Amino acid sequence: MFPTTHSTWLVTRIEDDFPAARAHILERYFEPLCAYVRSSQLRAFGEPADLVNDFLTHRVTDPAYLARWGSSGLPLRRWLANGLLMQTRNAALAARRRRELFANGGASQSERPTGKVRHVQSTQPNSRLPISQRVRRTRSRCTKPTPSSRSNARGRFAR
Repeated sequence: MFPTTHSTWLVTRIEDDFPAARAHILERYFEPLCAYVRSSQLRAFGEPADLVNDFLTHRVTDPAYLARWGSSGLPLRRWLANGLLMQTRNAALAARRRRELFANGGASQSERPTGKVRHVQSTQPNSRLPISQRVRRTRSRCTKPTPSSRSNARGRFAR
């Protein structure tokens, strides 16, 4: 189903002549990826040629994607099949989220920005103080030893 990959040649091409490597991959792997889609559950997500074209357009045109394949140790056919699977599932998940969002009329009233600043009354005793004073108070509380901590410290280190 998938053609053989001349890994060393292809890795060298990706580094030296990326357009030629990309053209080689597009030419040799389009039909096998379409056959993979037709024979898997991916066919439920759309036409094989559309899914493969979308994947190849987004991934194989990115030099970093193919460079990661070179260092992955996976056969190119497995790398591309995994990438196609992830791309299709992510696209389906995003489409489902958009449908749910629009089915609910967009963001709920509480999630929509109003442009107004909402002030929350804090229950903390020093919440109305300027932040610099709050920081100083908190630091002093954290660094001030309490009587019980002194006796515990003496007991631990007296041994």
